[in-house]
Order: sequence, then structure tokens, then C-alpha cells
Amino acid sequence: MLLLTLSLAAFGCNQLKALAGGNKKKEKPPAAAEAPAVPAPPAAAEPAKAAVAEPAEPARYGVPFAWESSPNEPLAKARGFLAEALHANQLAIGLGRQHYAPFAEAQTPRATVITCADSRVQSNAWDQTPENDDFIVRNIGNQVSNALGSVEYGVEELHTPLLLVVGHTGCGAVKAAMGKPDELSPGIRSELASLKLPPARKGVKPEDAWTDAVTANVNAQVQLATEHFAELVHSGELTVVGALYDFRNDLGKGYGRLQVINVNTNTDSTRIDAFLKAVQGPGGAAGAAGAAGAVGLNAPPGANAVPTRSLTLNGKPVGANETVEDRVKKIIDRAQRALPASKKPYVTVSASETEHAE
Repeated sequence: MLLLTLSLAAFGCNQLKALAGGNKKKEKPPAAAEAPAVPAPPAAAEPAKAAVAEPAEPARYGVPFAWESSPNEPLAKARGFLAEALHANQLAIGLGRQHYAPFAEAQTPRATVITCADSRVQSNAWDQTPENDDFIVRNIGNQVSNALGSVEYGVEELHTPLLLVVGHTGCGAVKAAMGKPDELSPGIRSELASLKLPPARKGVKPEDAWTDAVTANVNAQVQLATEHFAELVHSGELTVVGALYDFRNDLGKGYGRLQVINVNTNTDSTRIDAFLKAVQGPGGAAGAAGAAGAVGLNAPPGANAVPTRSLTLNGKPVGANETVEDRVKKIIDRAQRALPASKKPYVTVSASETEHAE
């Protein structure tokens, strides 16, 4: 019995070995039947995976204003401007609701102003309270065609009765147009393309030629605007005025003067003077406060200096040729025009009486 068991055990081990060896032979096929090796894909095929990879994180930038060592460095200048801007804004906040309520819901400007983007040209040179009064459009060279949509919005949608084109002495855009615009960037060349200037007079000094070109550009912009809004100009609903802001005193009439040179394409000095007398006289729209703008226009400082009292509504004087009711009605009408017909305007009117010199 023991012998039989050992024989069976030996037989079983041999069979297991045979089976194991057979399995190993089946795992490895004959050399003749081996499939040829498949070459690895070239390295150039790797970018295909990048197409489905997750996008890289956006670039991260450090917080500025920490390491500048000179007040002339860009970061230092930016820090200074922002600090002043935030401080000025705090002062504006301090004006409170009374200041902002009259125009919080709608704007009712009296003038659309096209002026140069030059940083030296700011609206406080001709309007000490420009809020809700000056609809300002700015670009290099104070050009009408480059911002026609904005100009149309001011004139046709906000119904400003005045379109004021303000050029300025020492205009860099005009000087660039006089030179070689091809040397400028494509964007600047594109903006200057519509700025057409007459050739300089023979024998004129370069500085005088520059001033002549600035004047010619203002006249050209007034011409273009007058033609574009011809119907409104002919009906008297719009007056187009061209002026030069002379902070260099190139015109010899004082630093900072706003010199009117064109009214509805009229440039004759006699007609301009008559226009200015009408504007600043007692019968003008500014009424008794008209001479307050004399220094900013062509009249000499202190002209007609007669103490007078005037009533002011929403920061603007009531003219001698209108009543308080007329002015209030105009304020309401302007507010209504800025809203859909189905909505009623909410208007706050503040009044004050002041004494000043004419």
C-alpha cells in the first residue's frame, strides 16, 4: 500500500512538471511565428497629447509699489497718481446727496465738447462745474470724424444746443500730422489719417506754422460738424463754435485764454466780436452772470465789472430773459428727454442767490 502511494505521488509530480513545461512552451510561440516589432512613435507625435491637456494657469504678477527707490520710476509715479485720485474722490464723496441728486438719474448737458486728449487740456479751463454740463468727447487732434457716434449722441440724443470744438496751441497730434506719420505706430497713423492740414505758408517760422495748422484744424472740424448737423444749425437748435485753448500764450492774449475763432463756419473777426458781445451781454443766455466767462473768452478781464445779484438753479444762473418757471421747465424737459416716454423723471432743483461782479 505504501509503495503504491509513492508511485502515484511520483507519477503526479512528473505530470505536473510536464504540464508546467507545456504551458511555458505555449507562452512562447516559435520564432518563425513571431510578429515583427512595432516601432515606437516618433517624438514629434507627442504634441497630440498636449491638445487635450488642461490649460496652463494664467500668469501671476507681483503686487507693485513695494520696491521703487526713485520718485521718477514708473511705479512711484503710478502710486502718486492713485493716491491723489483716491484722496480727491474722498472730497467728492463729501459733497453728499445734494450735489449728485440733480443728475443721479439722467444727464442734461448744455454742450457737447470735442477736445484733444492732451493731458494739459481739461474742462476746468472753461467750466468750473462741468458735471452734468459738458458732454466731453476726446481724441488726439480734437477730430469729429474719429468719434462721430459720441458726437451724435451728445447733439441728437442729449439735445445739447452747443457743439464746442476746442483745439489747443502746441498740439502734438497736429505736429505729428505735419511731419512724417509713417514713422508712427499703425494705431496712431489710423487716427491721424483724417486730419487734413493745408500746406504751410512760405517763409513762416516753424512755430507760427504750427499755430496756423492748429487753427486750420479747428476750422476744418467746425466745417465738418456744421455740414453734418446742417439741419439743426439752420433751425437754430445747434450752434457750432470753434475755439483755441492757449496755455502757451502763442496768440499773445494771455496764458490760458479760450479764444473763440469760429462760429458756424464764420471766422470774420467782426462777426466773432459781435457774437461774443451777444453771449456775454445782459440779454445773453447767461444773463446777469454772463461776464463770469469773460476771462475765458476774448473779452479783457474785468470787462463790465458791475456788482449784481443772480438766482442760480442747480448750479447754473437763471438768465435775465427767462423766469424761474422757464428754467425749471427746461430742467424737467431735459430730464424727460433722457428717459423713455413711459417713465416720469425725478427732478430735484436747488436754488441760491449770489452777488458777483459783472
